[in-house]
Amino acid sequence: MKKYAQLIMAVLAVLLWLILPGRDTIVAMMSPHSFWKNTFATFCCIVILNLLCLQPDYAKKKFVGLVMIGFVFSILGDLFMNLSGENRFLFLCALGAFLTMHVFFILAFLSNGRFRWGSIITCIALLAFYLPYYFFVVARSPEVTSLMAGLPFLAYLVASVVSVSASVGLRFPFWIRIVAITGMAMVLLSDTLISQRIFAKSDAFGYLIIPTYVLMHFLLTASIVLDWAYRRYEISALPEY
Repeated sequence: MKKYAQLIMAVLAVLLWLILPGRDTIVAMMSPHSFWKNTFATFCCIVILNLLCLQPDYAKKKFVGLVMIGFVFSILGDLFMNLSGENRFLFLCALGAFLTMHVFFILAFLSNGRFRWGSIITCIALLAFYLPYYFFVVARSPEVTSLMAGLPFLAYLVASVVSVSASVGLRFPFWIRIVAITGMAMVLLSDTLISQRIFAKSDAFGYLIIPTYVLMHFLLTASIVLDWAYRRYEISALPEY
């Protein structure tokens, strides 16, 4: 009976992920004012991860707990960003919340993986692109009035790159790990598009900011659920890391 209850829980979790947040993604693509939609989608992901943690034999509660804390800070970041308008202090609060989100993601990935050669190479490659991007685009923007004023943006950029790189070392089956890495790449892309809007005054692909950001939550949650299902029910013979 217990086994059937766990299977039902997994099915309900997948249905929640497909129906509720999935619908929100479509709506988010059509609206620039999507704080409540983002919050709803993130909340659904937190509910699904909580369902996993209720499993008495689930071995990755620390990892999932850190990811959920990261999701909570993403909601705070959305809130501050929604309220900021032209208020620089609230904007920096949003930046700080999103940076903290990445810190918890890094801690989560390192608790369930290692920063190995794949992560190191990814980090070097991303920094080789994003550091020149910072100094030639962000630092030269009128929005950045001094070196000290640009430090929060540089710190956030480095945290984003490190969190994406850390996801490469996750102890997931290979194809499930690809889902998690893709999710983290989505938030890095979303951040890049936001920086283009703010610092380069270019909004050619601004319509992708929200969908890519929301997809990060869905894909990261999906990878955790798939990893649990794979290890619990051995649904396939995917190669291990």
